[in-house]
Amino acid sequence: MKNNEVTRLPFPTRMNRRFISADGFYSWRDLRYFLYEYEYSLATKYKLEKLSWALLTKVVKDRITVEHILPQTPTKLYWRNNFRQFNDAEIKSLSSSLGNMLPLFQSINSSLQNDSFDDKKARGYANGCHCEVEIFKEDKWDAEHIYNRGIKLLHFMETRWALSSRA
Repeated sequence: MKNNEVTRLPFPTRMNRRFISADGFYSWRDLRYFLYEYEYSLATKYKLEKLSWALLTKVVKDRITVEHILPQTPTKLYWRNNFRQFNDAEIKSLSSSLGNMLPLFQSINSSLQNDSFDDKKARGYANGCHCEVEIFKEDKWDAEHIYNRGIKLLHFMETRWALSSRA
């Protein structure tokens, strides 16, 4: 199948292929825009803009990157213990799922790396954009939290862009 044929496939089919290949939403080229849309909806709700599209698309050193709350390669004991019931392929799937993605300044993202969830919250999420503050309010970060946030974001996507799974 040629590349232009892939882009004509329905959105759910394209996303399903990403998960089969274990790339998840992280390889979705519109992820940044989607995270911006979600952040913008929160900014509208709270009447306070914390993250602009210009900041998200900046090409300089301290631009906004996509943070994996559960790290892509969770090497620290904290993550290995909290996700010990999952094999490496399942952890990779959880890590690259939509519910685990967060817009974050590159400098903060680089400094957090594999830190525990509590450390990430304290040093990175406490005073950030609305998306970060949402995560900061969570007591823990596990597969259930990733799943629930993913469903919440998918519902937002469905409403925001008037998507329907019905043909």
